Amino acid sequence: MSESRLARDNGSPRESSNEDGSVRMKTNAPGQSNPPDQADPPRRSEPREPTPLPEPNQTTPTIPTIQSAQQECLLSMKEMFDQLVMNIRREQPTPVVAAPSRAPIDKLAQHRATTFTGENEEKPGEAENWLERTTQILTRQLQCSDEHKLECAIALLAEEALSWWETTTLTAPAESVTWKFFVDEFKKKYINEQYLADRRKKFLHLKQANRPIEQYVADFCKYCKYGSEYIKTEKDKCRMFIDGLSDELSPMFTTLDITDFQILVNRAIATESKMRNAEKRKSGF
Repeated sequence: MSESRLARDNGSPRESSNEDGSVRMKTNAPGQSNPPDQADPPRRSEPREPTPLPEPNQTTPTIPTIQSAQQECLLSMKEMFDQLVMNIRREQPTPVVAAPSRAPIDKLAQHRATTFTGENEEKPGEAENWLERTTQILTRQLQCSDEHKLECAIALLAEEALSWWETTTLTAPAESVTWKFFVDEFKKKYINEQYLADRRKKFLHLKQANRPIEQYVADFCKYCKYGSEYIKTEKDKCRMFIDGLSDELSPMFTTLDITDFQILVNRAIATESKMRNAEKRKSGF
């Protein structure tokens, strides 16, 4: 067998002619030969399914993932809030804590406050004057609280008066030792009841008589505190003042309904001044 025949028998491609004269190559399977002059039927391309596109990597969030995101959000909000608080604190000035105030004992001498020794118990007027003067300095000039008034008043006591105070407070409860307690105990010790009764009586019988009205006004203001049980209102004070005026002035104000004491005093002084000037003109002076 020739080599060409062996090649055809081994499945080598061979040429074949179509009816239209075209030539096509046909390949025989190994060990198989096509019948002569028989053309292979045309091959149809099988439809191919479209290649699926890769789906995007979308993962459904799990519960731990959601909780973690919430925690991160809360942590972020907390950090923002903390920062806001810090900024506000920086902007606000630091409050200044006032130091505890002290009683102005070192200023008593500047206002001419005097010490009280208590030697002249038989002179309650001196004790009364000291108490009034000291109270005025502490209240009006130094503007002390009741606590500081007490401290300053004690600082002004000396000798027998200081011994008296130490003895008085020896058995007294600490919470009861106040400024009012000091004033009440001081009056009991140095301003006796007989002295007060005498002053009260003098006020009730106070008259202008033939004195200038300015003197009567001064005495009335001095002693009216002893008649506090008789003077409940401003109107009561005016009434008692009118009752003590001279026989010439009193009738001029009895029918007037004046309830302001200072207005009454000013009118009384002005009226008496006019009366004096009229008398001078009559006498030729």
